[in-house]
Amino acid sequence: MRFTLAPAALALCATIGTAAAAGSTYGTAYIGLRGSYVFTDDGSTTGTSGFNYIQSYDDGYATAAYLGWTLTHGIRFEAEGGFRSADIDSVLIVSGDAGLNYLPGDVVDVGADVQAATVMGNFYYDFDIFEGQFVPWVGVGAGAAHVEYEVTDPLGVFGGNDDAWIFAYQLMAGITFPVSDGISITASYHYFSTEDFDRTGATGEVFKTDLTQQSIDLGVQIHL
Repeated sequence: MRFTLAPAALALCATIGTAAAAGSTYGTAYIGLRGSYVFTDDGSTTGTSGFNYIQSYDDGYATAAYLGWTLTHGIRFEAEGGFRSADIDSVLIVSGDAGLNYLPGDVVDVGADVQAATVMGNFYYDFDIFEGQFVPWVGVGAGAAHVEYEVTDPLGVFGGNDDAWIFAYQLMAGITFPVSDGISITASYHYFSTEDFDRTGATGEVFKTDLTQQSIDLGVQIHL
């Protein structure tokens, strides 16, 4: 297991207790839930022995709960906890022979559970230009992800279980719609990515990889 400090996330979360709320279209504070359909980008994985491959993922899902505050007109802060899941479908061998088990160009079906629990601090800017009928917004977030890899491989070359705490960030854009007094819904796009992290395979081979995902999201918010 490898731990990486996430100073940006800690600095963002430290503002929770001191944020001074100000008025906005939807009030000063809110809580929310979000569900996402996730597309995971192909990932490039490099091994210490020169055995390298590209992994392709099945579509996955994500969920998140968050608590937000309006800091000043148009600017919001959120503390967010989430969970992401997307399984590896197959890998394409790029280089190395891994003891002649696999050769470059081989495509191997694998079974893999790839999950990440996230803690993020997010800042948003609201474009309050439609008199509250709906509010477009953009955002940026940073924090930490606890990524767990559980990979099964027919020949045992790159299978194994491992996990790591790593730095993560995300970019967001969306629209908030009021649906009743004190309740709104959101439709958004998220780009989520982590720093490179190490994963040890069943044979002791250390692989370096990362996780990059894009998602379409729907959420509901209760304004306090």
